[in-house]
Amino acid sequence: MDRAMQTAHSVVGSFIRVEDSMDNLQLKISLLDHVCNIMGIKEKAKLDPKATLGDLGLDSMMAAEIGNVFENEFHMAMTPQEIRRFTIEKISEGFSTS
Repeated sequence: MDRAMQTAHSVVGSFIRVEDSMDNLQLKISLLDHVCNIMGIKEKAKLDPKATLGDLGLDSMMAAEIGNVFENEFHMAMTPQEIRRFTIEKISEGFSTS
């Protein structure tokens, strides 16, 4: 590798493959856990499934944190407006947007 780095036109690349070890159920539980943790919700069982995150008091800082979770851990880019309209039911079902 040292020799390759010393040449005038060398190109060296590498990557680390990340194994997806979580099944779909674990992914859904983890996402709801993340959202509740960020929003300070202690009792998930008492949440109205139809309530949006906006209804539950989502502010801009929480939306940014949740957006980072969606993007970094679940590879989903979402706007703060989309996050605000997300319901507990949709999160529990595995982020279906229909």
